[in-house]
Amino acid sequence: WPSYYVVEPSGAPFGSPMRLIYQAVTRTGNLGAQPDPWMLDQTITAEQALSALTINGAYATFEEDSKGSISPGKLADLVILSADPLSVPTEQIPFIQVWMTMVGGRVEWCAPDAQSLCPTSIATAPATTLLVPAGQPIHIAVVGPSSGKHAAFLPAMLESAQIAVGDHGPVHGFDIVLEPFDDACDEERGAQAANTIIGDGGFAAMLGPLCSVSARGGLPVYEGASLPIVSPGATDPALVGTYRFQPGDPQH
Repeated sequence: WPSYYVVEPSGAPFGSPMRLIYQAVTRTGNLGAQPDPWMLDQTITAEQALSALTINGAYATFEEDSKGSISPGKLADLVILSADPLSVPTEQIPFIQVWMTMVGGRVEWCAPDAQSLCPTSIATAPATTLLVPAGQPIHIAVVGPSSGKHAAFLPAMLESAQIAVGDHGPVHGFDIVLEPFDDACDEERGAQAANTIIGDGGFAAMLGPLCSVSARGGLPVYEGASLPIVSPGATDPALVGTYRFQPGDPQH
């Protein structure tokens, strides 16, 4: 029965994972309330408590394939702690500090005195690896408008890319296949195309989006993904400043 309070006069927050581990190991209550004797029969180890807060919690919500442990193919949701809760004395567990929090491979919080541990941009965050089976081609998405008033742009992009692919030839023996996605130069359609491409998981790179309007819908989706992007639409100063696609970065 973990603590359900999140405000405390001092010390670790009631709802912090470190406090929950400590309470599970000691059965000490909020504000240091000592357990009744029968509660001591309900203690678990720090390792069991850590599993309950990670992989077992993911299993309980049917998300163990993407969360709950740090392994290939899963979201990089992780923290760097100031000490190991499995090895420090039990009484020190509540005082372990979080130095960095990463969600989906992106640093969301970094302690002021731990800057050297925190990647400063998407480009330095851990990248994923795309495995292409032997005999299969490398797929590259081409995103632009083939409908609406700018309908001629995507066919022109696709033709130019096909010429470049033809000139270069296979990459390390793998053929290149270009797959077009129509975003209609529309913000909502741009987001839809982005979600389809990222959700597929089989694309090695992307050309586009071409329009700044559709880029506003798509770039928030692409930003957290390890997908090399060549995007004419990311040159809008507002987009570059917001989504950090700077010239020279691998994702630009």
